[in-house]
Amino acid sequence: MFTGTSMLLTVNDHNIQLETALDECRREYNILIDAIMNSQKGILQPHIVTHAQILNQLKASQADIPNELSLPIPLSATYQNLIVNIIDLDVFIKNNFLVCDSFAFNQPC
Repeated sequence: MFTGTSMLLTVNDHNIQLETALDECRREYNILIDAIMNSQKGILQPHIVTHAQILNQLKASQADIPNELSLPIPLSATYQNLIVNIIDLDVFIKNNFLVCDSFAFNQPC
């Protein structure tokens, strides 16, 4: 009797772990589907690329920007939420991954 109860508890515990894993997969797929649908509308979710990542990429690319051009906002964390408002990101699926490839300013610098 004790062995049967112990096995039932073990199976129930495994079932709970499996359900938790499936719920997590379902949540991740929903986030991905929402990200794809929103990116087609020009909205980029922070799950794909955060404001801080865009800021860091801009800072890393600053040496490639010609001297006669300047950015319309300072490259500091204070202004990182404004960056998304002034750039266009190219988002697409490549090798089954959602990729944010490059960006261009949608207004003159």
